[in-house]
Amino acid sequence: LLHDCVKLDVRLTEMLQGLAAAPGVGAAARLLGVHERSLERWVGRGTGRPPGFWQALARSRRCARALPTGVPLVELALAQGYADQAHMSCEFRRWFGLTPAALRRSPALQQLVQQAGFN
Repeated sequence: LLHDCVKLDVRLTEMLQGLAAAPGVGAAARLLGVHERSLERWVGRGTGRPPGFWQALARSRRCARALPTGVPLVELALAQGYADQAHMSCEFRRWFGLTPAALRRSPALQQLVQQAGFN
């Protein structure tokens, strides 16, 4: 329903996708061919949130989507760019309100994470 009611600027959509794909804001800016400060301004004006917010959300969603694979949490954390498993757990609590292990144990929550959204 939200998708039908919200229309993002094409350039802003491209910037959010670049942020989701890149390992850092600077890398996203290079990927998109813009200055980092321009990316910060554009995304900030368009969403009310800084680029780092969107990158952290995308990384957490990618990681949550990988939970059903059964990969050990420490390996999953490192593969997604977290410093360690504790860092990943802290971010999961921030975004999802529970730990990766708790999310992994809940099929209903896993279905929600698998749904389309910003990634």
